[in-house]
Amino acid sequence: MRSIAKKLVALACAGGLTLGMTACTGGSSTSNEGGGEKNAAAGEVDGDITLQTWSLKNDKFTPYFEKLVKDFEKENPKVKVKWMDQPGDGYEDKLLQQANADELPDVVNIPPEFGLPLAKAGKLMDLKSAENNDLDKYVKGGVEAYQYPGVEGSYGYPWYLGVSFNYWNKDLLKKAGIDKAPANEEEFLADAQKAAEKGVAMVSQAPSIGTLSARGVKVWDPDARKFTFNSEDGVKIVEEYAKLYQAGAIPAELITAVDKGNIGNEAFYKETLAGIQSTPSFADDVVTNAPSLEGKVEVTEPWETPQLLVQGVAVAKNSKHPAAALALAKYLTNNENQVAFVKIAKGFMPGTQEGNKDAASLRDGSETDLMKQALDVSGKTVQRAELLTPVEMSDEMKTAVLQEIALALQGNKTPKEALDSAVQKCNAMIEQ
Repeated sequence: MRSIAKKLVALACAGGLTLGMTACTGGSSTSNEGGGEKNAAAGEVDGDITLQTWSLKNDKFTPYFEKLVKDFEKENPKVKVKWMDQPGDGYEDKLLQQANADELPDVVNIPPEFGLPLAKAGKLMDLKSAENNDLDKYVKGGVEAYQYPGVEGSYGYPWYLGVSFNYWNKDLLKKAGIDKAPANEEEFLADAQKAAEKGVAMVSQAPSIGTLSARGVKVWDPDARKFTFNSEDGVKIVEEYAKLYQAGAIPAELITAVDKGNIGNEAFYKETLAGIQSTPSFADDVVTNAPSLEGKVEVTEPWETPQLLVQGVAVAKNSKHPAAALALAKYLTNNENQVAFVKIAKGFMPGTQEGNKDAASLRDGSETDLMKQALDVSGKTVQRAELLTPVEMSDEMKTAVLQEIALALQGNKTPKEALDSAVQKCNAMIEQ
């Protein structure tokens, strides 16, 4: 999130944004001031509005958006939609510039962490207060990702989602003397230890913030605005992973893999790693990059709370045509259009509940058997997935946590020392 929240507050205090005194003095906002969403959104669907997406204007997706805009305008003849797309790099800063200039597009593609400072600044429409918001039609975890502590309301429709689950190399499990994939944490820890004794690595990464949160550790206190993952439960998890690492269950090159690309994927392709968590698109990657694995891979749901990755759509609070903007946001994210989108964006899941209940609806006929299995499992997994990493946690903080945990796994610090240090570093960054 590269301190976009800090920049917004600074600009607000300098007169660039209307945030309110609590933001300038470091307090927390309890509401998105202004209201009026219900009345504004109930008006006539008309006017010229702008839709902004993020790095989606290309040969793959342009035909989809051109058709979507055309169809929406046909259904709403009094509306004219301008579609604009921003490049992948610098999107945070672009949103900041738009918000500061009070030029945020009417409908904007925005991930939860980018939406937090904008919601606090009163720049996004509270969809929960808007008439006929239809939030109950979307995946629960996706909706909750846009409901921020300290800010009343809901500020985004889940659009396309990512979720990870388990891929297992059945031959390697068999080599390790394991008859079936583990179905819970206790089995996983015992099987990973057993596999390591047979020279088979079964764990693809060191524990991260997402790992701790998925296993029930409270990682963030929104009231105190402090990280809290150095609890007894957090320490116990790192202790378990340290034992596995020392036994050889985690390849050494993977414990700081945050900056090392797809090392875990490559290890799985080369059959030096028996298990990995990844998204549906990994099924295609396996078939493409390691055809010798065909028929050897099994897919299972995660037993812990699944991590949810979210892209969503927000509506600008200052839109001159709020009814049209809200209608477009709902149209873009309705089930039919979401299913059509993820058929192109393979490996993602729709943000609607209906779209995930029938995995067959996400297929276009070209899927491999492994991809079909992955989609089936993904449709079940996404319904109970949550945004496990707090939106307040920056990439710099995530790296600091992994570095400290790596020291614990290597025996250079105790798990308690490592987590205490990680919490101290993260909290210092929050205060800056």
